[in-house]
Amino acid sequence: MVEIKEKRINTEICFEISNLTTRCPHTNGVDLTEATLTYKPGSPKHVVNKDELKKCLEKVVENQKVTMEMIPLLILSCLIQNAVVIGPPSREASPEYAEISTISRGGGKKFTICANVWFEREVK
Repeated sequence: MVEIKEKRINTEICFEISNLTTRCPHTNGVDLTEATLTYKPGSPKHVVNKDELKKCLEKVVENQKVTMEMIPLLILSCLIQNAVVIGPPSREASPEYAEISTISRGGGKKFTICANVWFEREVK
């Protein structure tokens, strides 16, 4: 079962995700992923709750057939979905930025993937 630990460093929030289990769509074998997700909320009213992130991961990723290359993108998707639905509607709901690194292992393979997403806003 997926586990998430949360750390706050100044204005950044870091989620350490472990025991995220998926199934390889090619072999149906079990893959295990660990991830570090760091982000800066777009506003203090749009901070993602660790338990809500966990629910999204359990629904969208956990035990699903997912290629290792897609896992970090699905984790980012869960973060962004949760950020924009909490708090009052706002153009500042999405994070300012998010950085993710994942290590996935299974079936004799290991993938390390890193991705950065930056959100620039111009509101008139």
